[in-house]
Formats: sequence, structure tokens, C-alpha cells
Amino acid sequence: MLKLISRLWMAALTAIILLNLGIPAPTTYAQENRLSVIGSTTLIADVVGRVAGDAADVTPLIGYGVDPHAYEPSAQDIVALDEADVVFINSATFEEGLIGVLEEAAPENLVTISDCVTILPFEPNKNPVDATHDDDTSNIADQCASHFETLAALGVEVNPSSTLENGVEPLGLLYEINCTAGNHDDSADANSGHQEGNCDPHLWTDVRNVMLWTLMARDVLSEADPANAAIYAANAAAYLAELVTLDAEIAGLLASVPEKNRILITNHETLGYLAARYGYQIVGSIIPGGGTANEPSAEDITALIETVLDYRVPAIFTENTVNAALAEQIADETGASVYQLYSDSLTDADGPAHTYIDYMRANATTIMTALTEK
Repeated sequence: MLKLISRLWMAALTAIILLNLGIPAPTTYAQENRLSVIGSTTLIADVVGRVAGDAADVTPLIGYGVDPHAYEPSAQDIVALDEADVVFINSATFEEGLIGVLEEAAPENLVTISDCVTILPFEPNKNPVDATHDDDTSNIADQCASHFETLAALGVEVNPSSTLENGVEPLGLLYEINCTAGNHDDSADANSGHQEGNCDPHLWTDVRNVMLWTLMARDVLSEADPANAAIYAANAAAYLAELVTLDAEIAGLLASVPEKNRILITNHETLGYLAARYGYQIVGSIIPGGGTANEPSAEDITALIETVLDYRVPAIFTENTVNAALAEQIADETGASVYQLYSDSLTDADGPAHTYIDYMRANATTIMTALTEK
């Protein structure tokens, strides 16, 4: 009965969104020459795939379970990028190590799916970014404003302009800022990915940001393939309904953790947006910076052990794409437990996090289980 009620609620919410947007119900339409679309990660490809439905072919560039920070494209990948009609990237320096390849292989077809997302810093007190790009941003500004209005009609606020409850001051919308210019650490390893900058690119851990991905994917696919624009709009509306429900579900799961236990230590800095959205505090990470190539020093490990003991942290969270050896070492020293989350990649079809929705639900359930008093 509960499942039936849930399905009826989802159908009703979808219908409301469709009505508000003035578009027909979702349909399936296959065409002989479907768009060829690539998402840089499995997360992006899954979301774009939900919007595309059967009207376009969507594949990830970086495979399931692969650490994007260690990924090197093959010759076949470069050919696929060159042949793709659209290539969606996260940006905010997430694909920093690949940006040269991406710009060379698909210079006319790159789309930053996160342009309308409010970016948070890794280090709140660091002067992080240039204020704006030199490009004319009037079109994207109008597009973002339209997306905010669409979500506001659903009761979703996605554009905080002031300091958040946890004291973090947002940097601005991604299209407004330059996450790399004047923002490099000279001591950083040039091959270690987005750890050089202060823009946190792990923005999908706040479900509202994936709602913005959904609307951006709808717009871009519709422009590239106007014959199927109604299908993309309907699919996006249906998916938005699921995401609105997911956001409420995640909030409920994480709110069930005792407030004193809402503290997070992770392998690398991946949960900033989740913490800001759902009322958690990040007190440390094992690997310094936003990438996974850095090695913590002995002093870093000692300081983190002290943090775990000082905060009485019950759990350390590792990731499906990063070695857990250091986390297990710290757990042995402190008595904390080790739990695995899914971070920069979905699992393959046999895994429990093959879709974004399953990924978020699995992570929230794990966090709730790990931090709830026994």
C-alpha cells in the first residue's frame, strides 16, 4: 500500500510540474539519427540520460568505479569526443587534468552543466577566485534566472547569496567566477586535478544542484535537437519530480542522526555541499585538497587522529574509488569505524549505486547508520 501511495504521489507531482511548464506528458520517441552525447562522469551521464530518454544516446567518458582524478583518456575516448554532438562536463576544475584533451577533441561541443550552480569553497577563509570571466554572460544569466524561477515554483531555493548557516560564504554562480585564475598553489602537483583551486566541484551531493543539471541538460539537448524538445522537457519535468522527493528523503534520513554526531571525516573533500545542505560539519579529510593524488604527511595523520579523538568521531568515510588503507590505519588508532561511501563515480549495473538517485540514497543511509547512536 505504501508503495502504491508513493507511486501515486510521484505521478501527481510530475503532473503538477508538467502543468506548470505547459508541456505534454512524457513520451518515448526513437529516431534514426539520435544525438550522440557524452557526460564526463557516470553521474553526469546518468542525469543527462534521464532527460534524453530514448531520443538520444548518452554515455560516460570516465567509466563506472574509476577515480576521475587518475583517469587518462584512451585513443577511442578521444575519437568518441570528436564525434559527439554534445559533451557535458562538471567543470569548477573537476576535469582540470582533462580540460586540454576535452577542448581539443570537442572544442565546439563542450557544455558546462554546472554553470548555474552556486559554488562553495574548500577553504572558507581563503581568497578563492577571480570575480568574473571576460566573456559576455548575459545569455547564461537569463538562463540561470529562468531555472531558478522554475525550481522556486516547486518550493526549491537554489541560489543562496549570503553566508550559509554553517558559516560558509558562497563564491558565486559557476559561470560568474573563474575557479583557476590566480588560484593555484605553486606547491601542488600539476597532475593531481582540481586540488589546486578553492572551488569545490563536488556539487552533486546537494540534490538541488542536480535539479539545475537537469534543466541545463533539457535546454542544451532541446537546442541541439529541436524536433525532440517536447520529449526532453517532459522527461526533465518527470525527473525533477523524483529529485524533489529524493531531496526530502535525504533530508529526513540525515536529520535522524543526533545533532552532536553530525560530523564528517572523509578520505578526500567530497561532502561539502551535502554538509551545507543538510546541516553537517566537516572536521577533516585524510587526503589534503580536493583531489586524490596528494599524500598526507605524518603530521597530517597525527593531527587527524587528534581530531577524531577530540570530536569523538564515530565513523570515518572512505570511497568506492579511493584506497581505504589510511582510513583503516586511523580507525585502528582511534576506535572509529570505517564505512564506504560512493563519491566521484556510480557503480556498474550490478552495484547498489548505479543511478544518481540510488547513489544519494545509499550514501545518506550509510551516513545515518554510521553516525546514529547504537
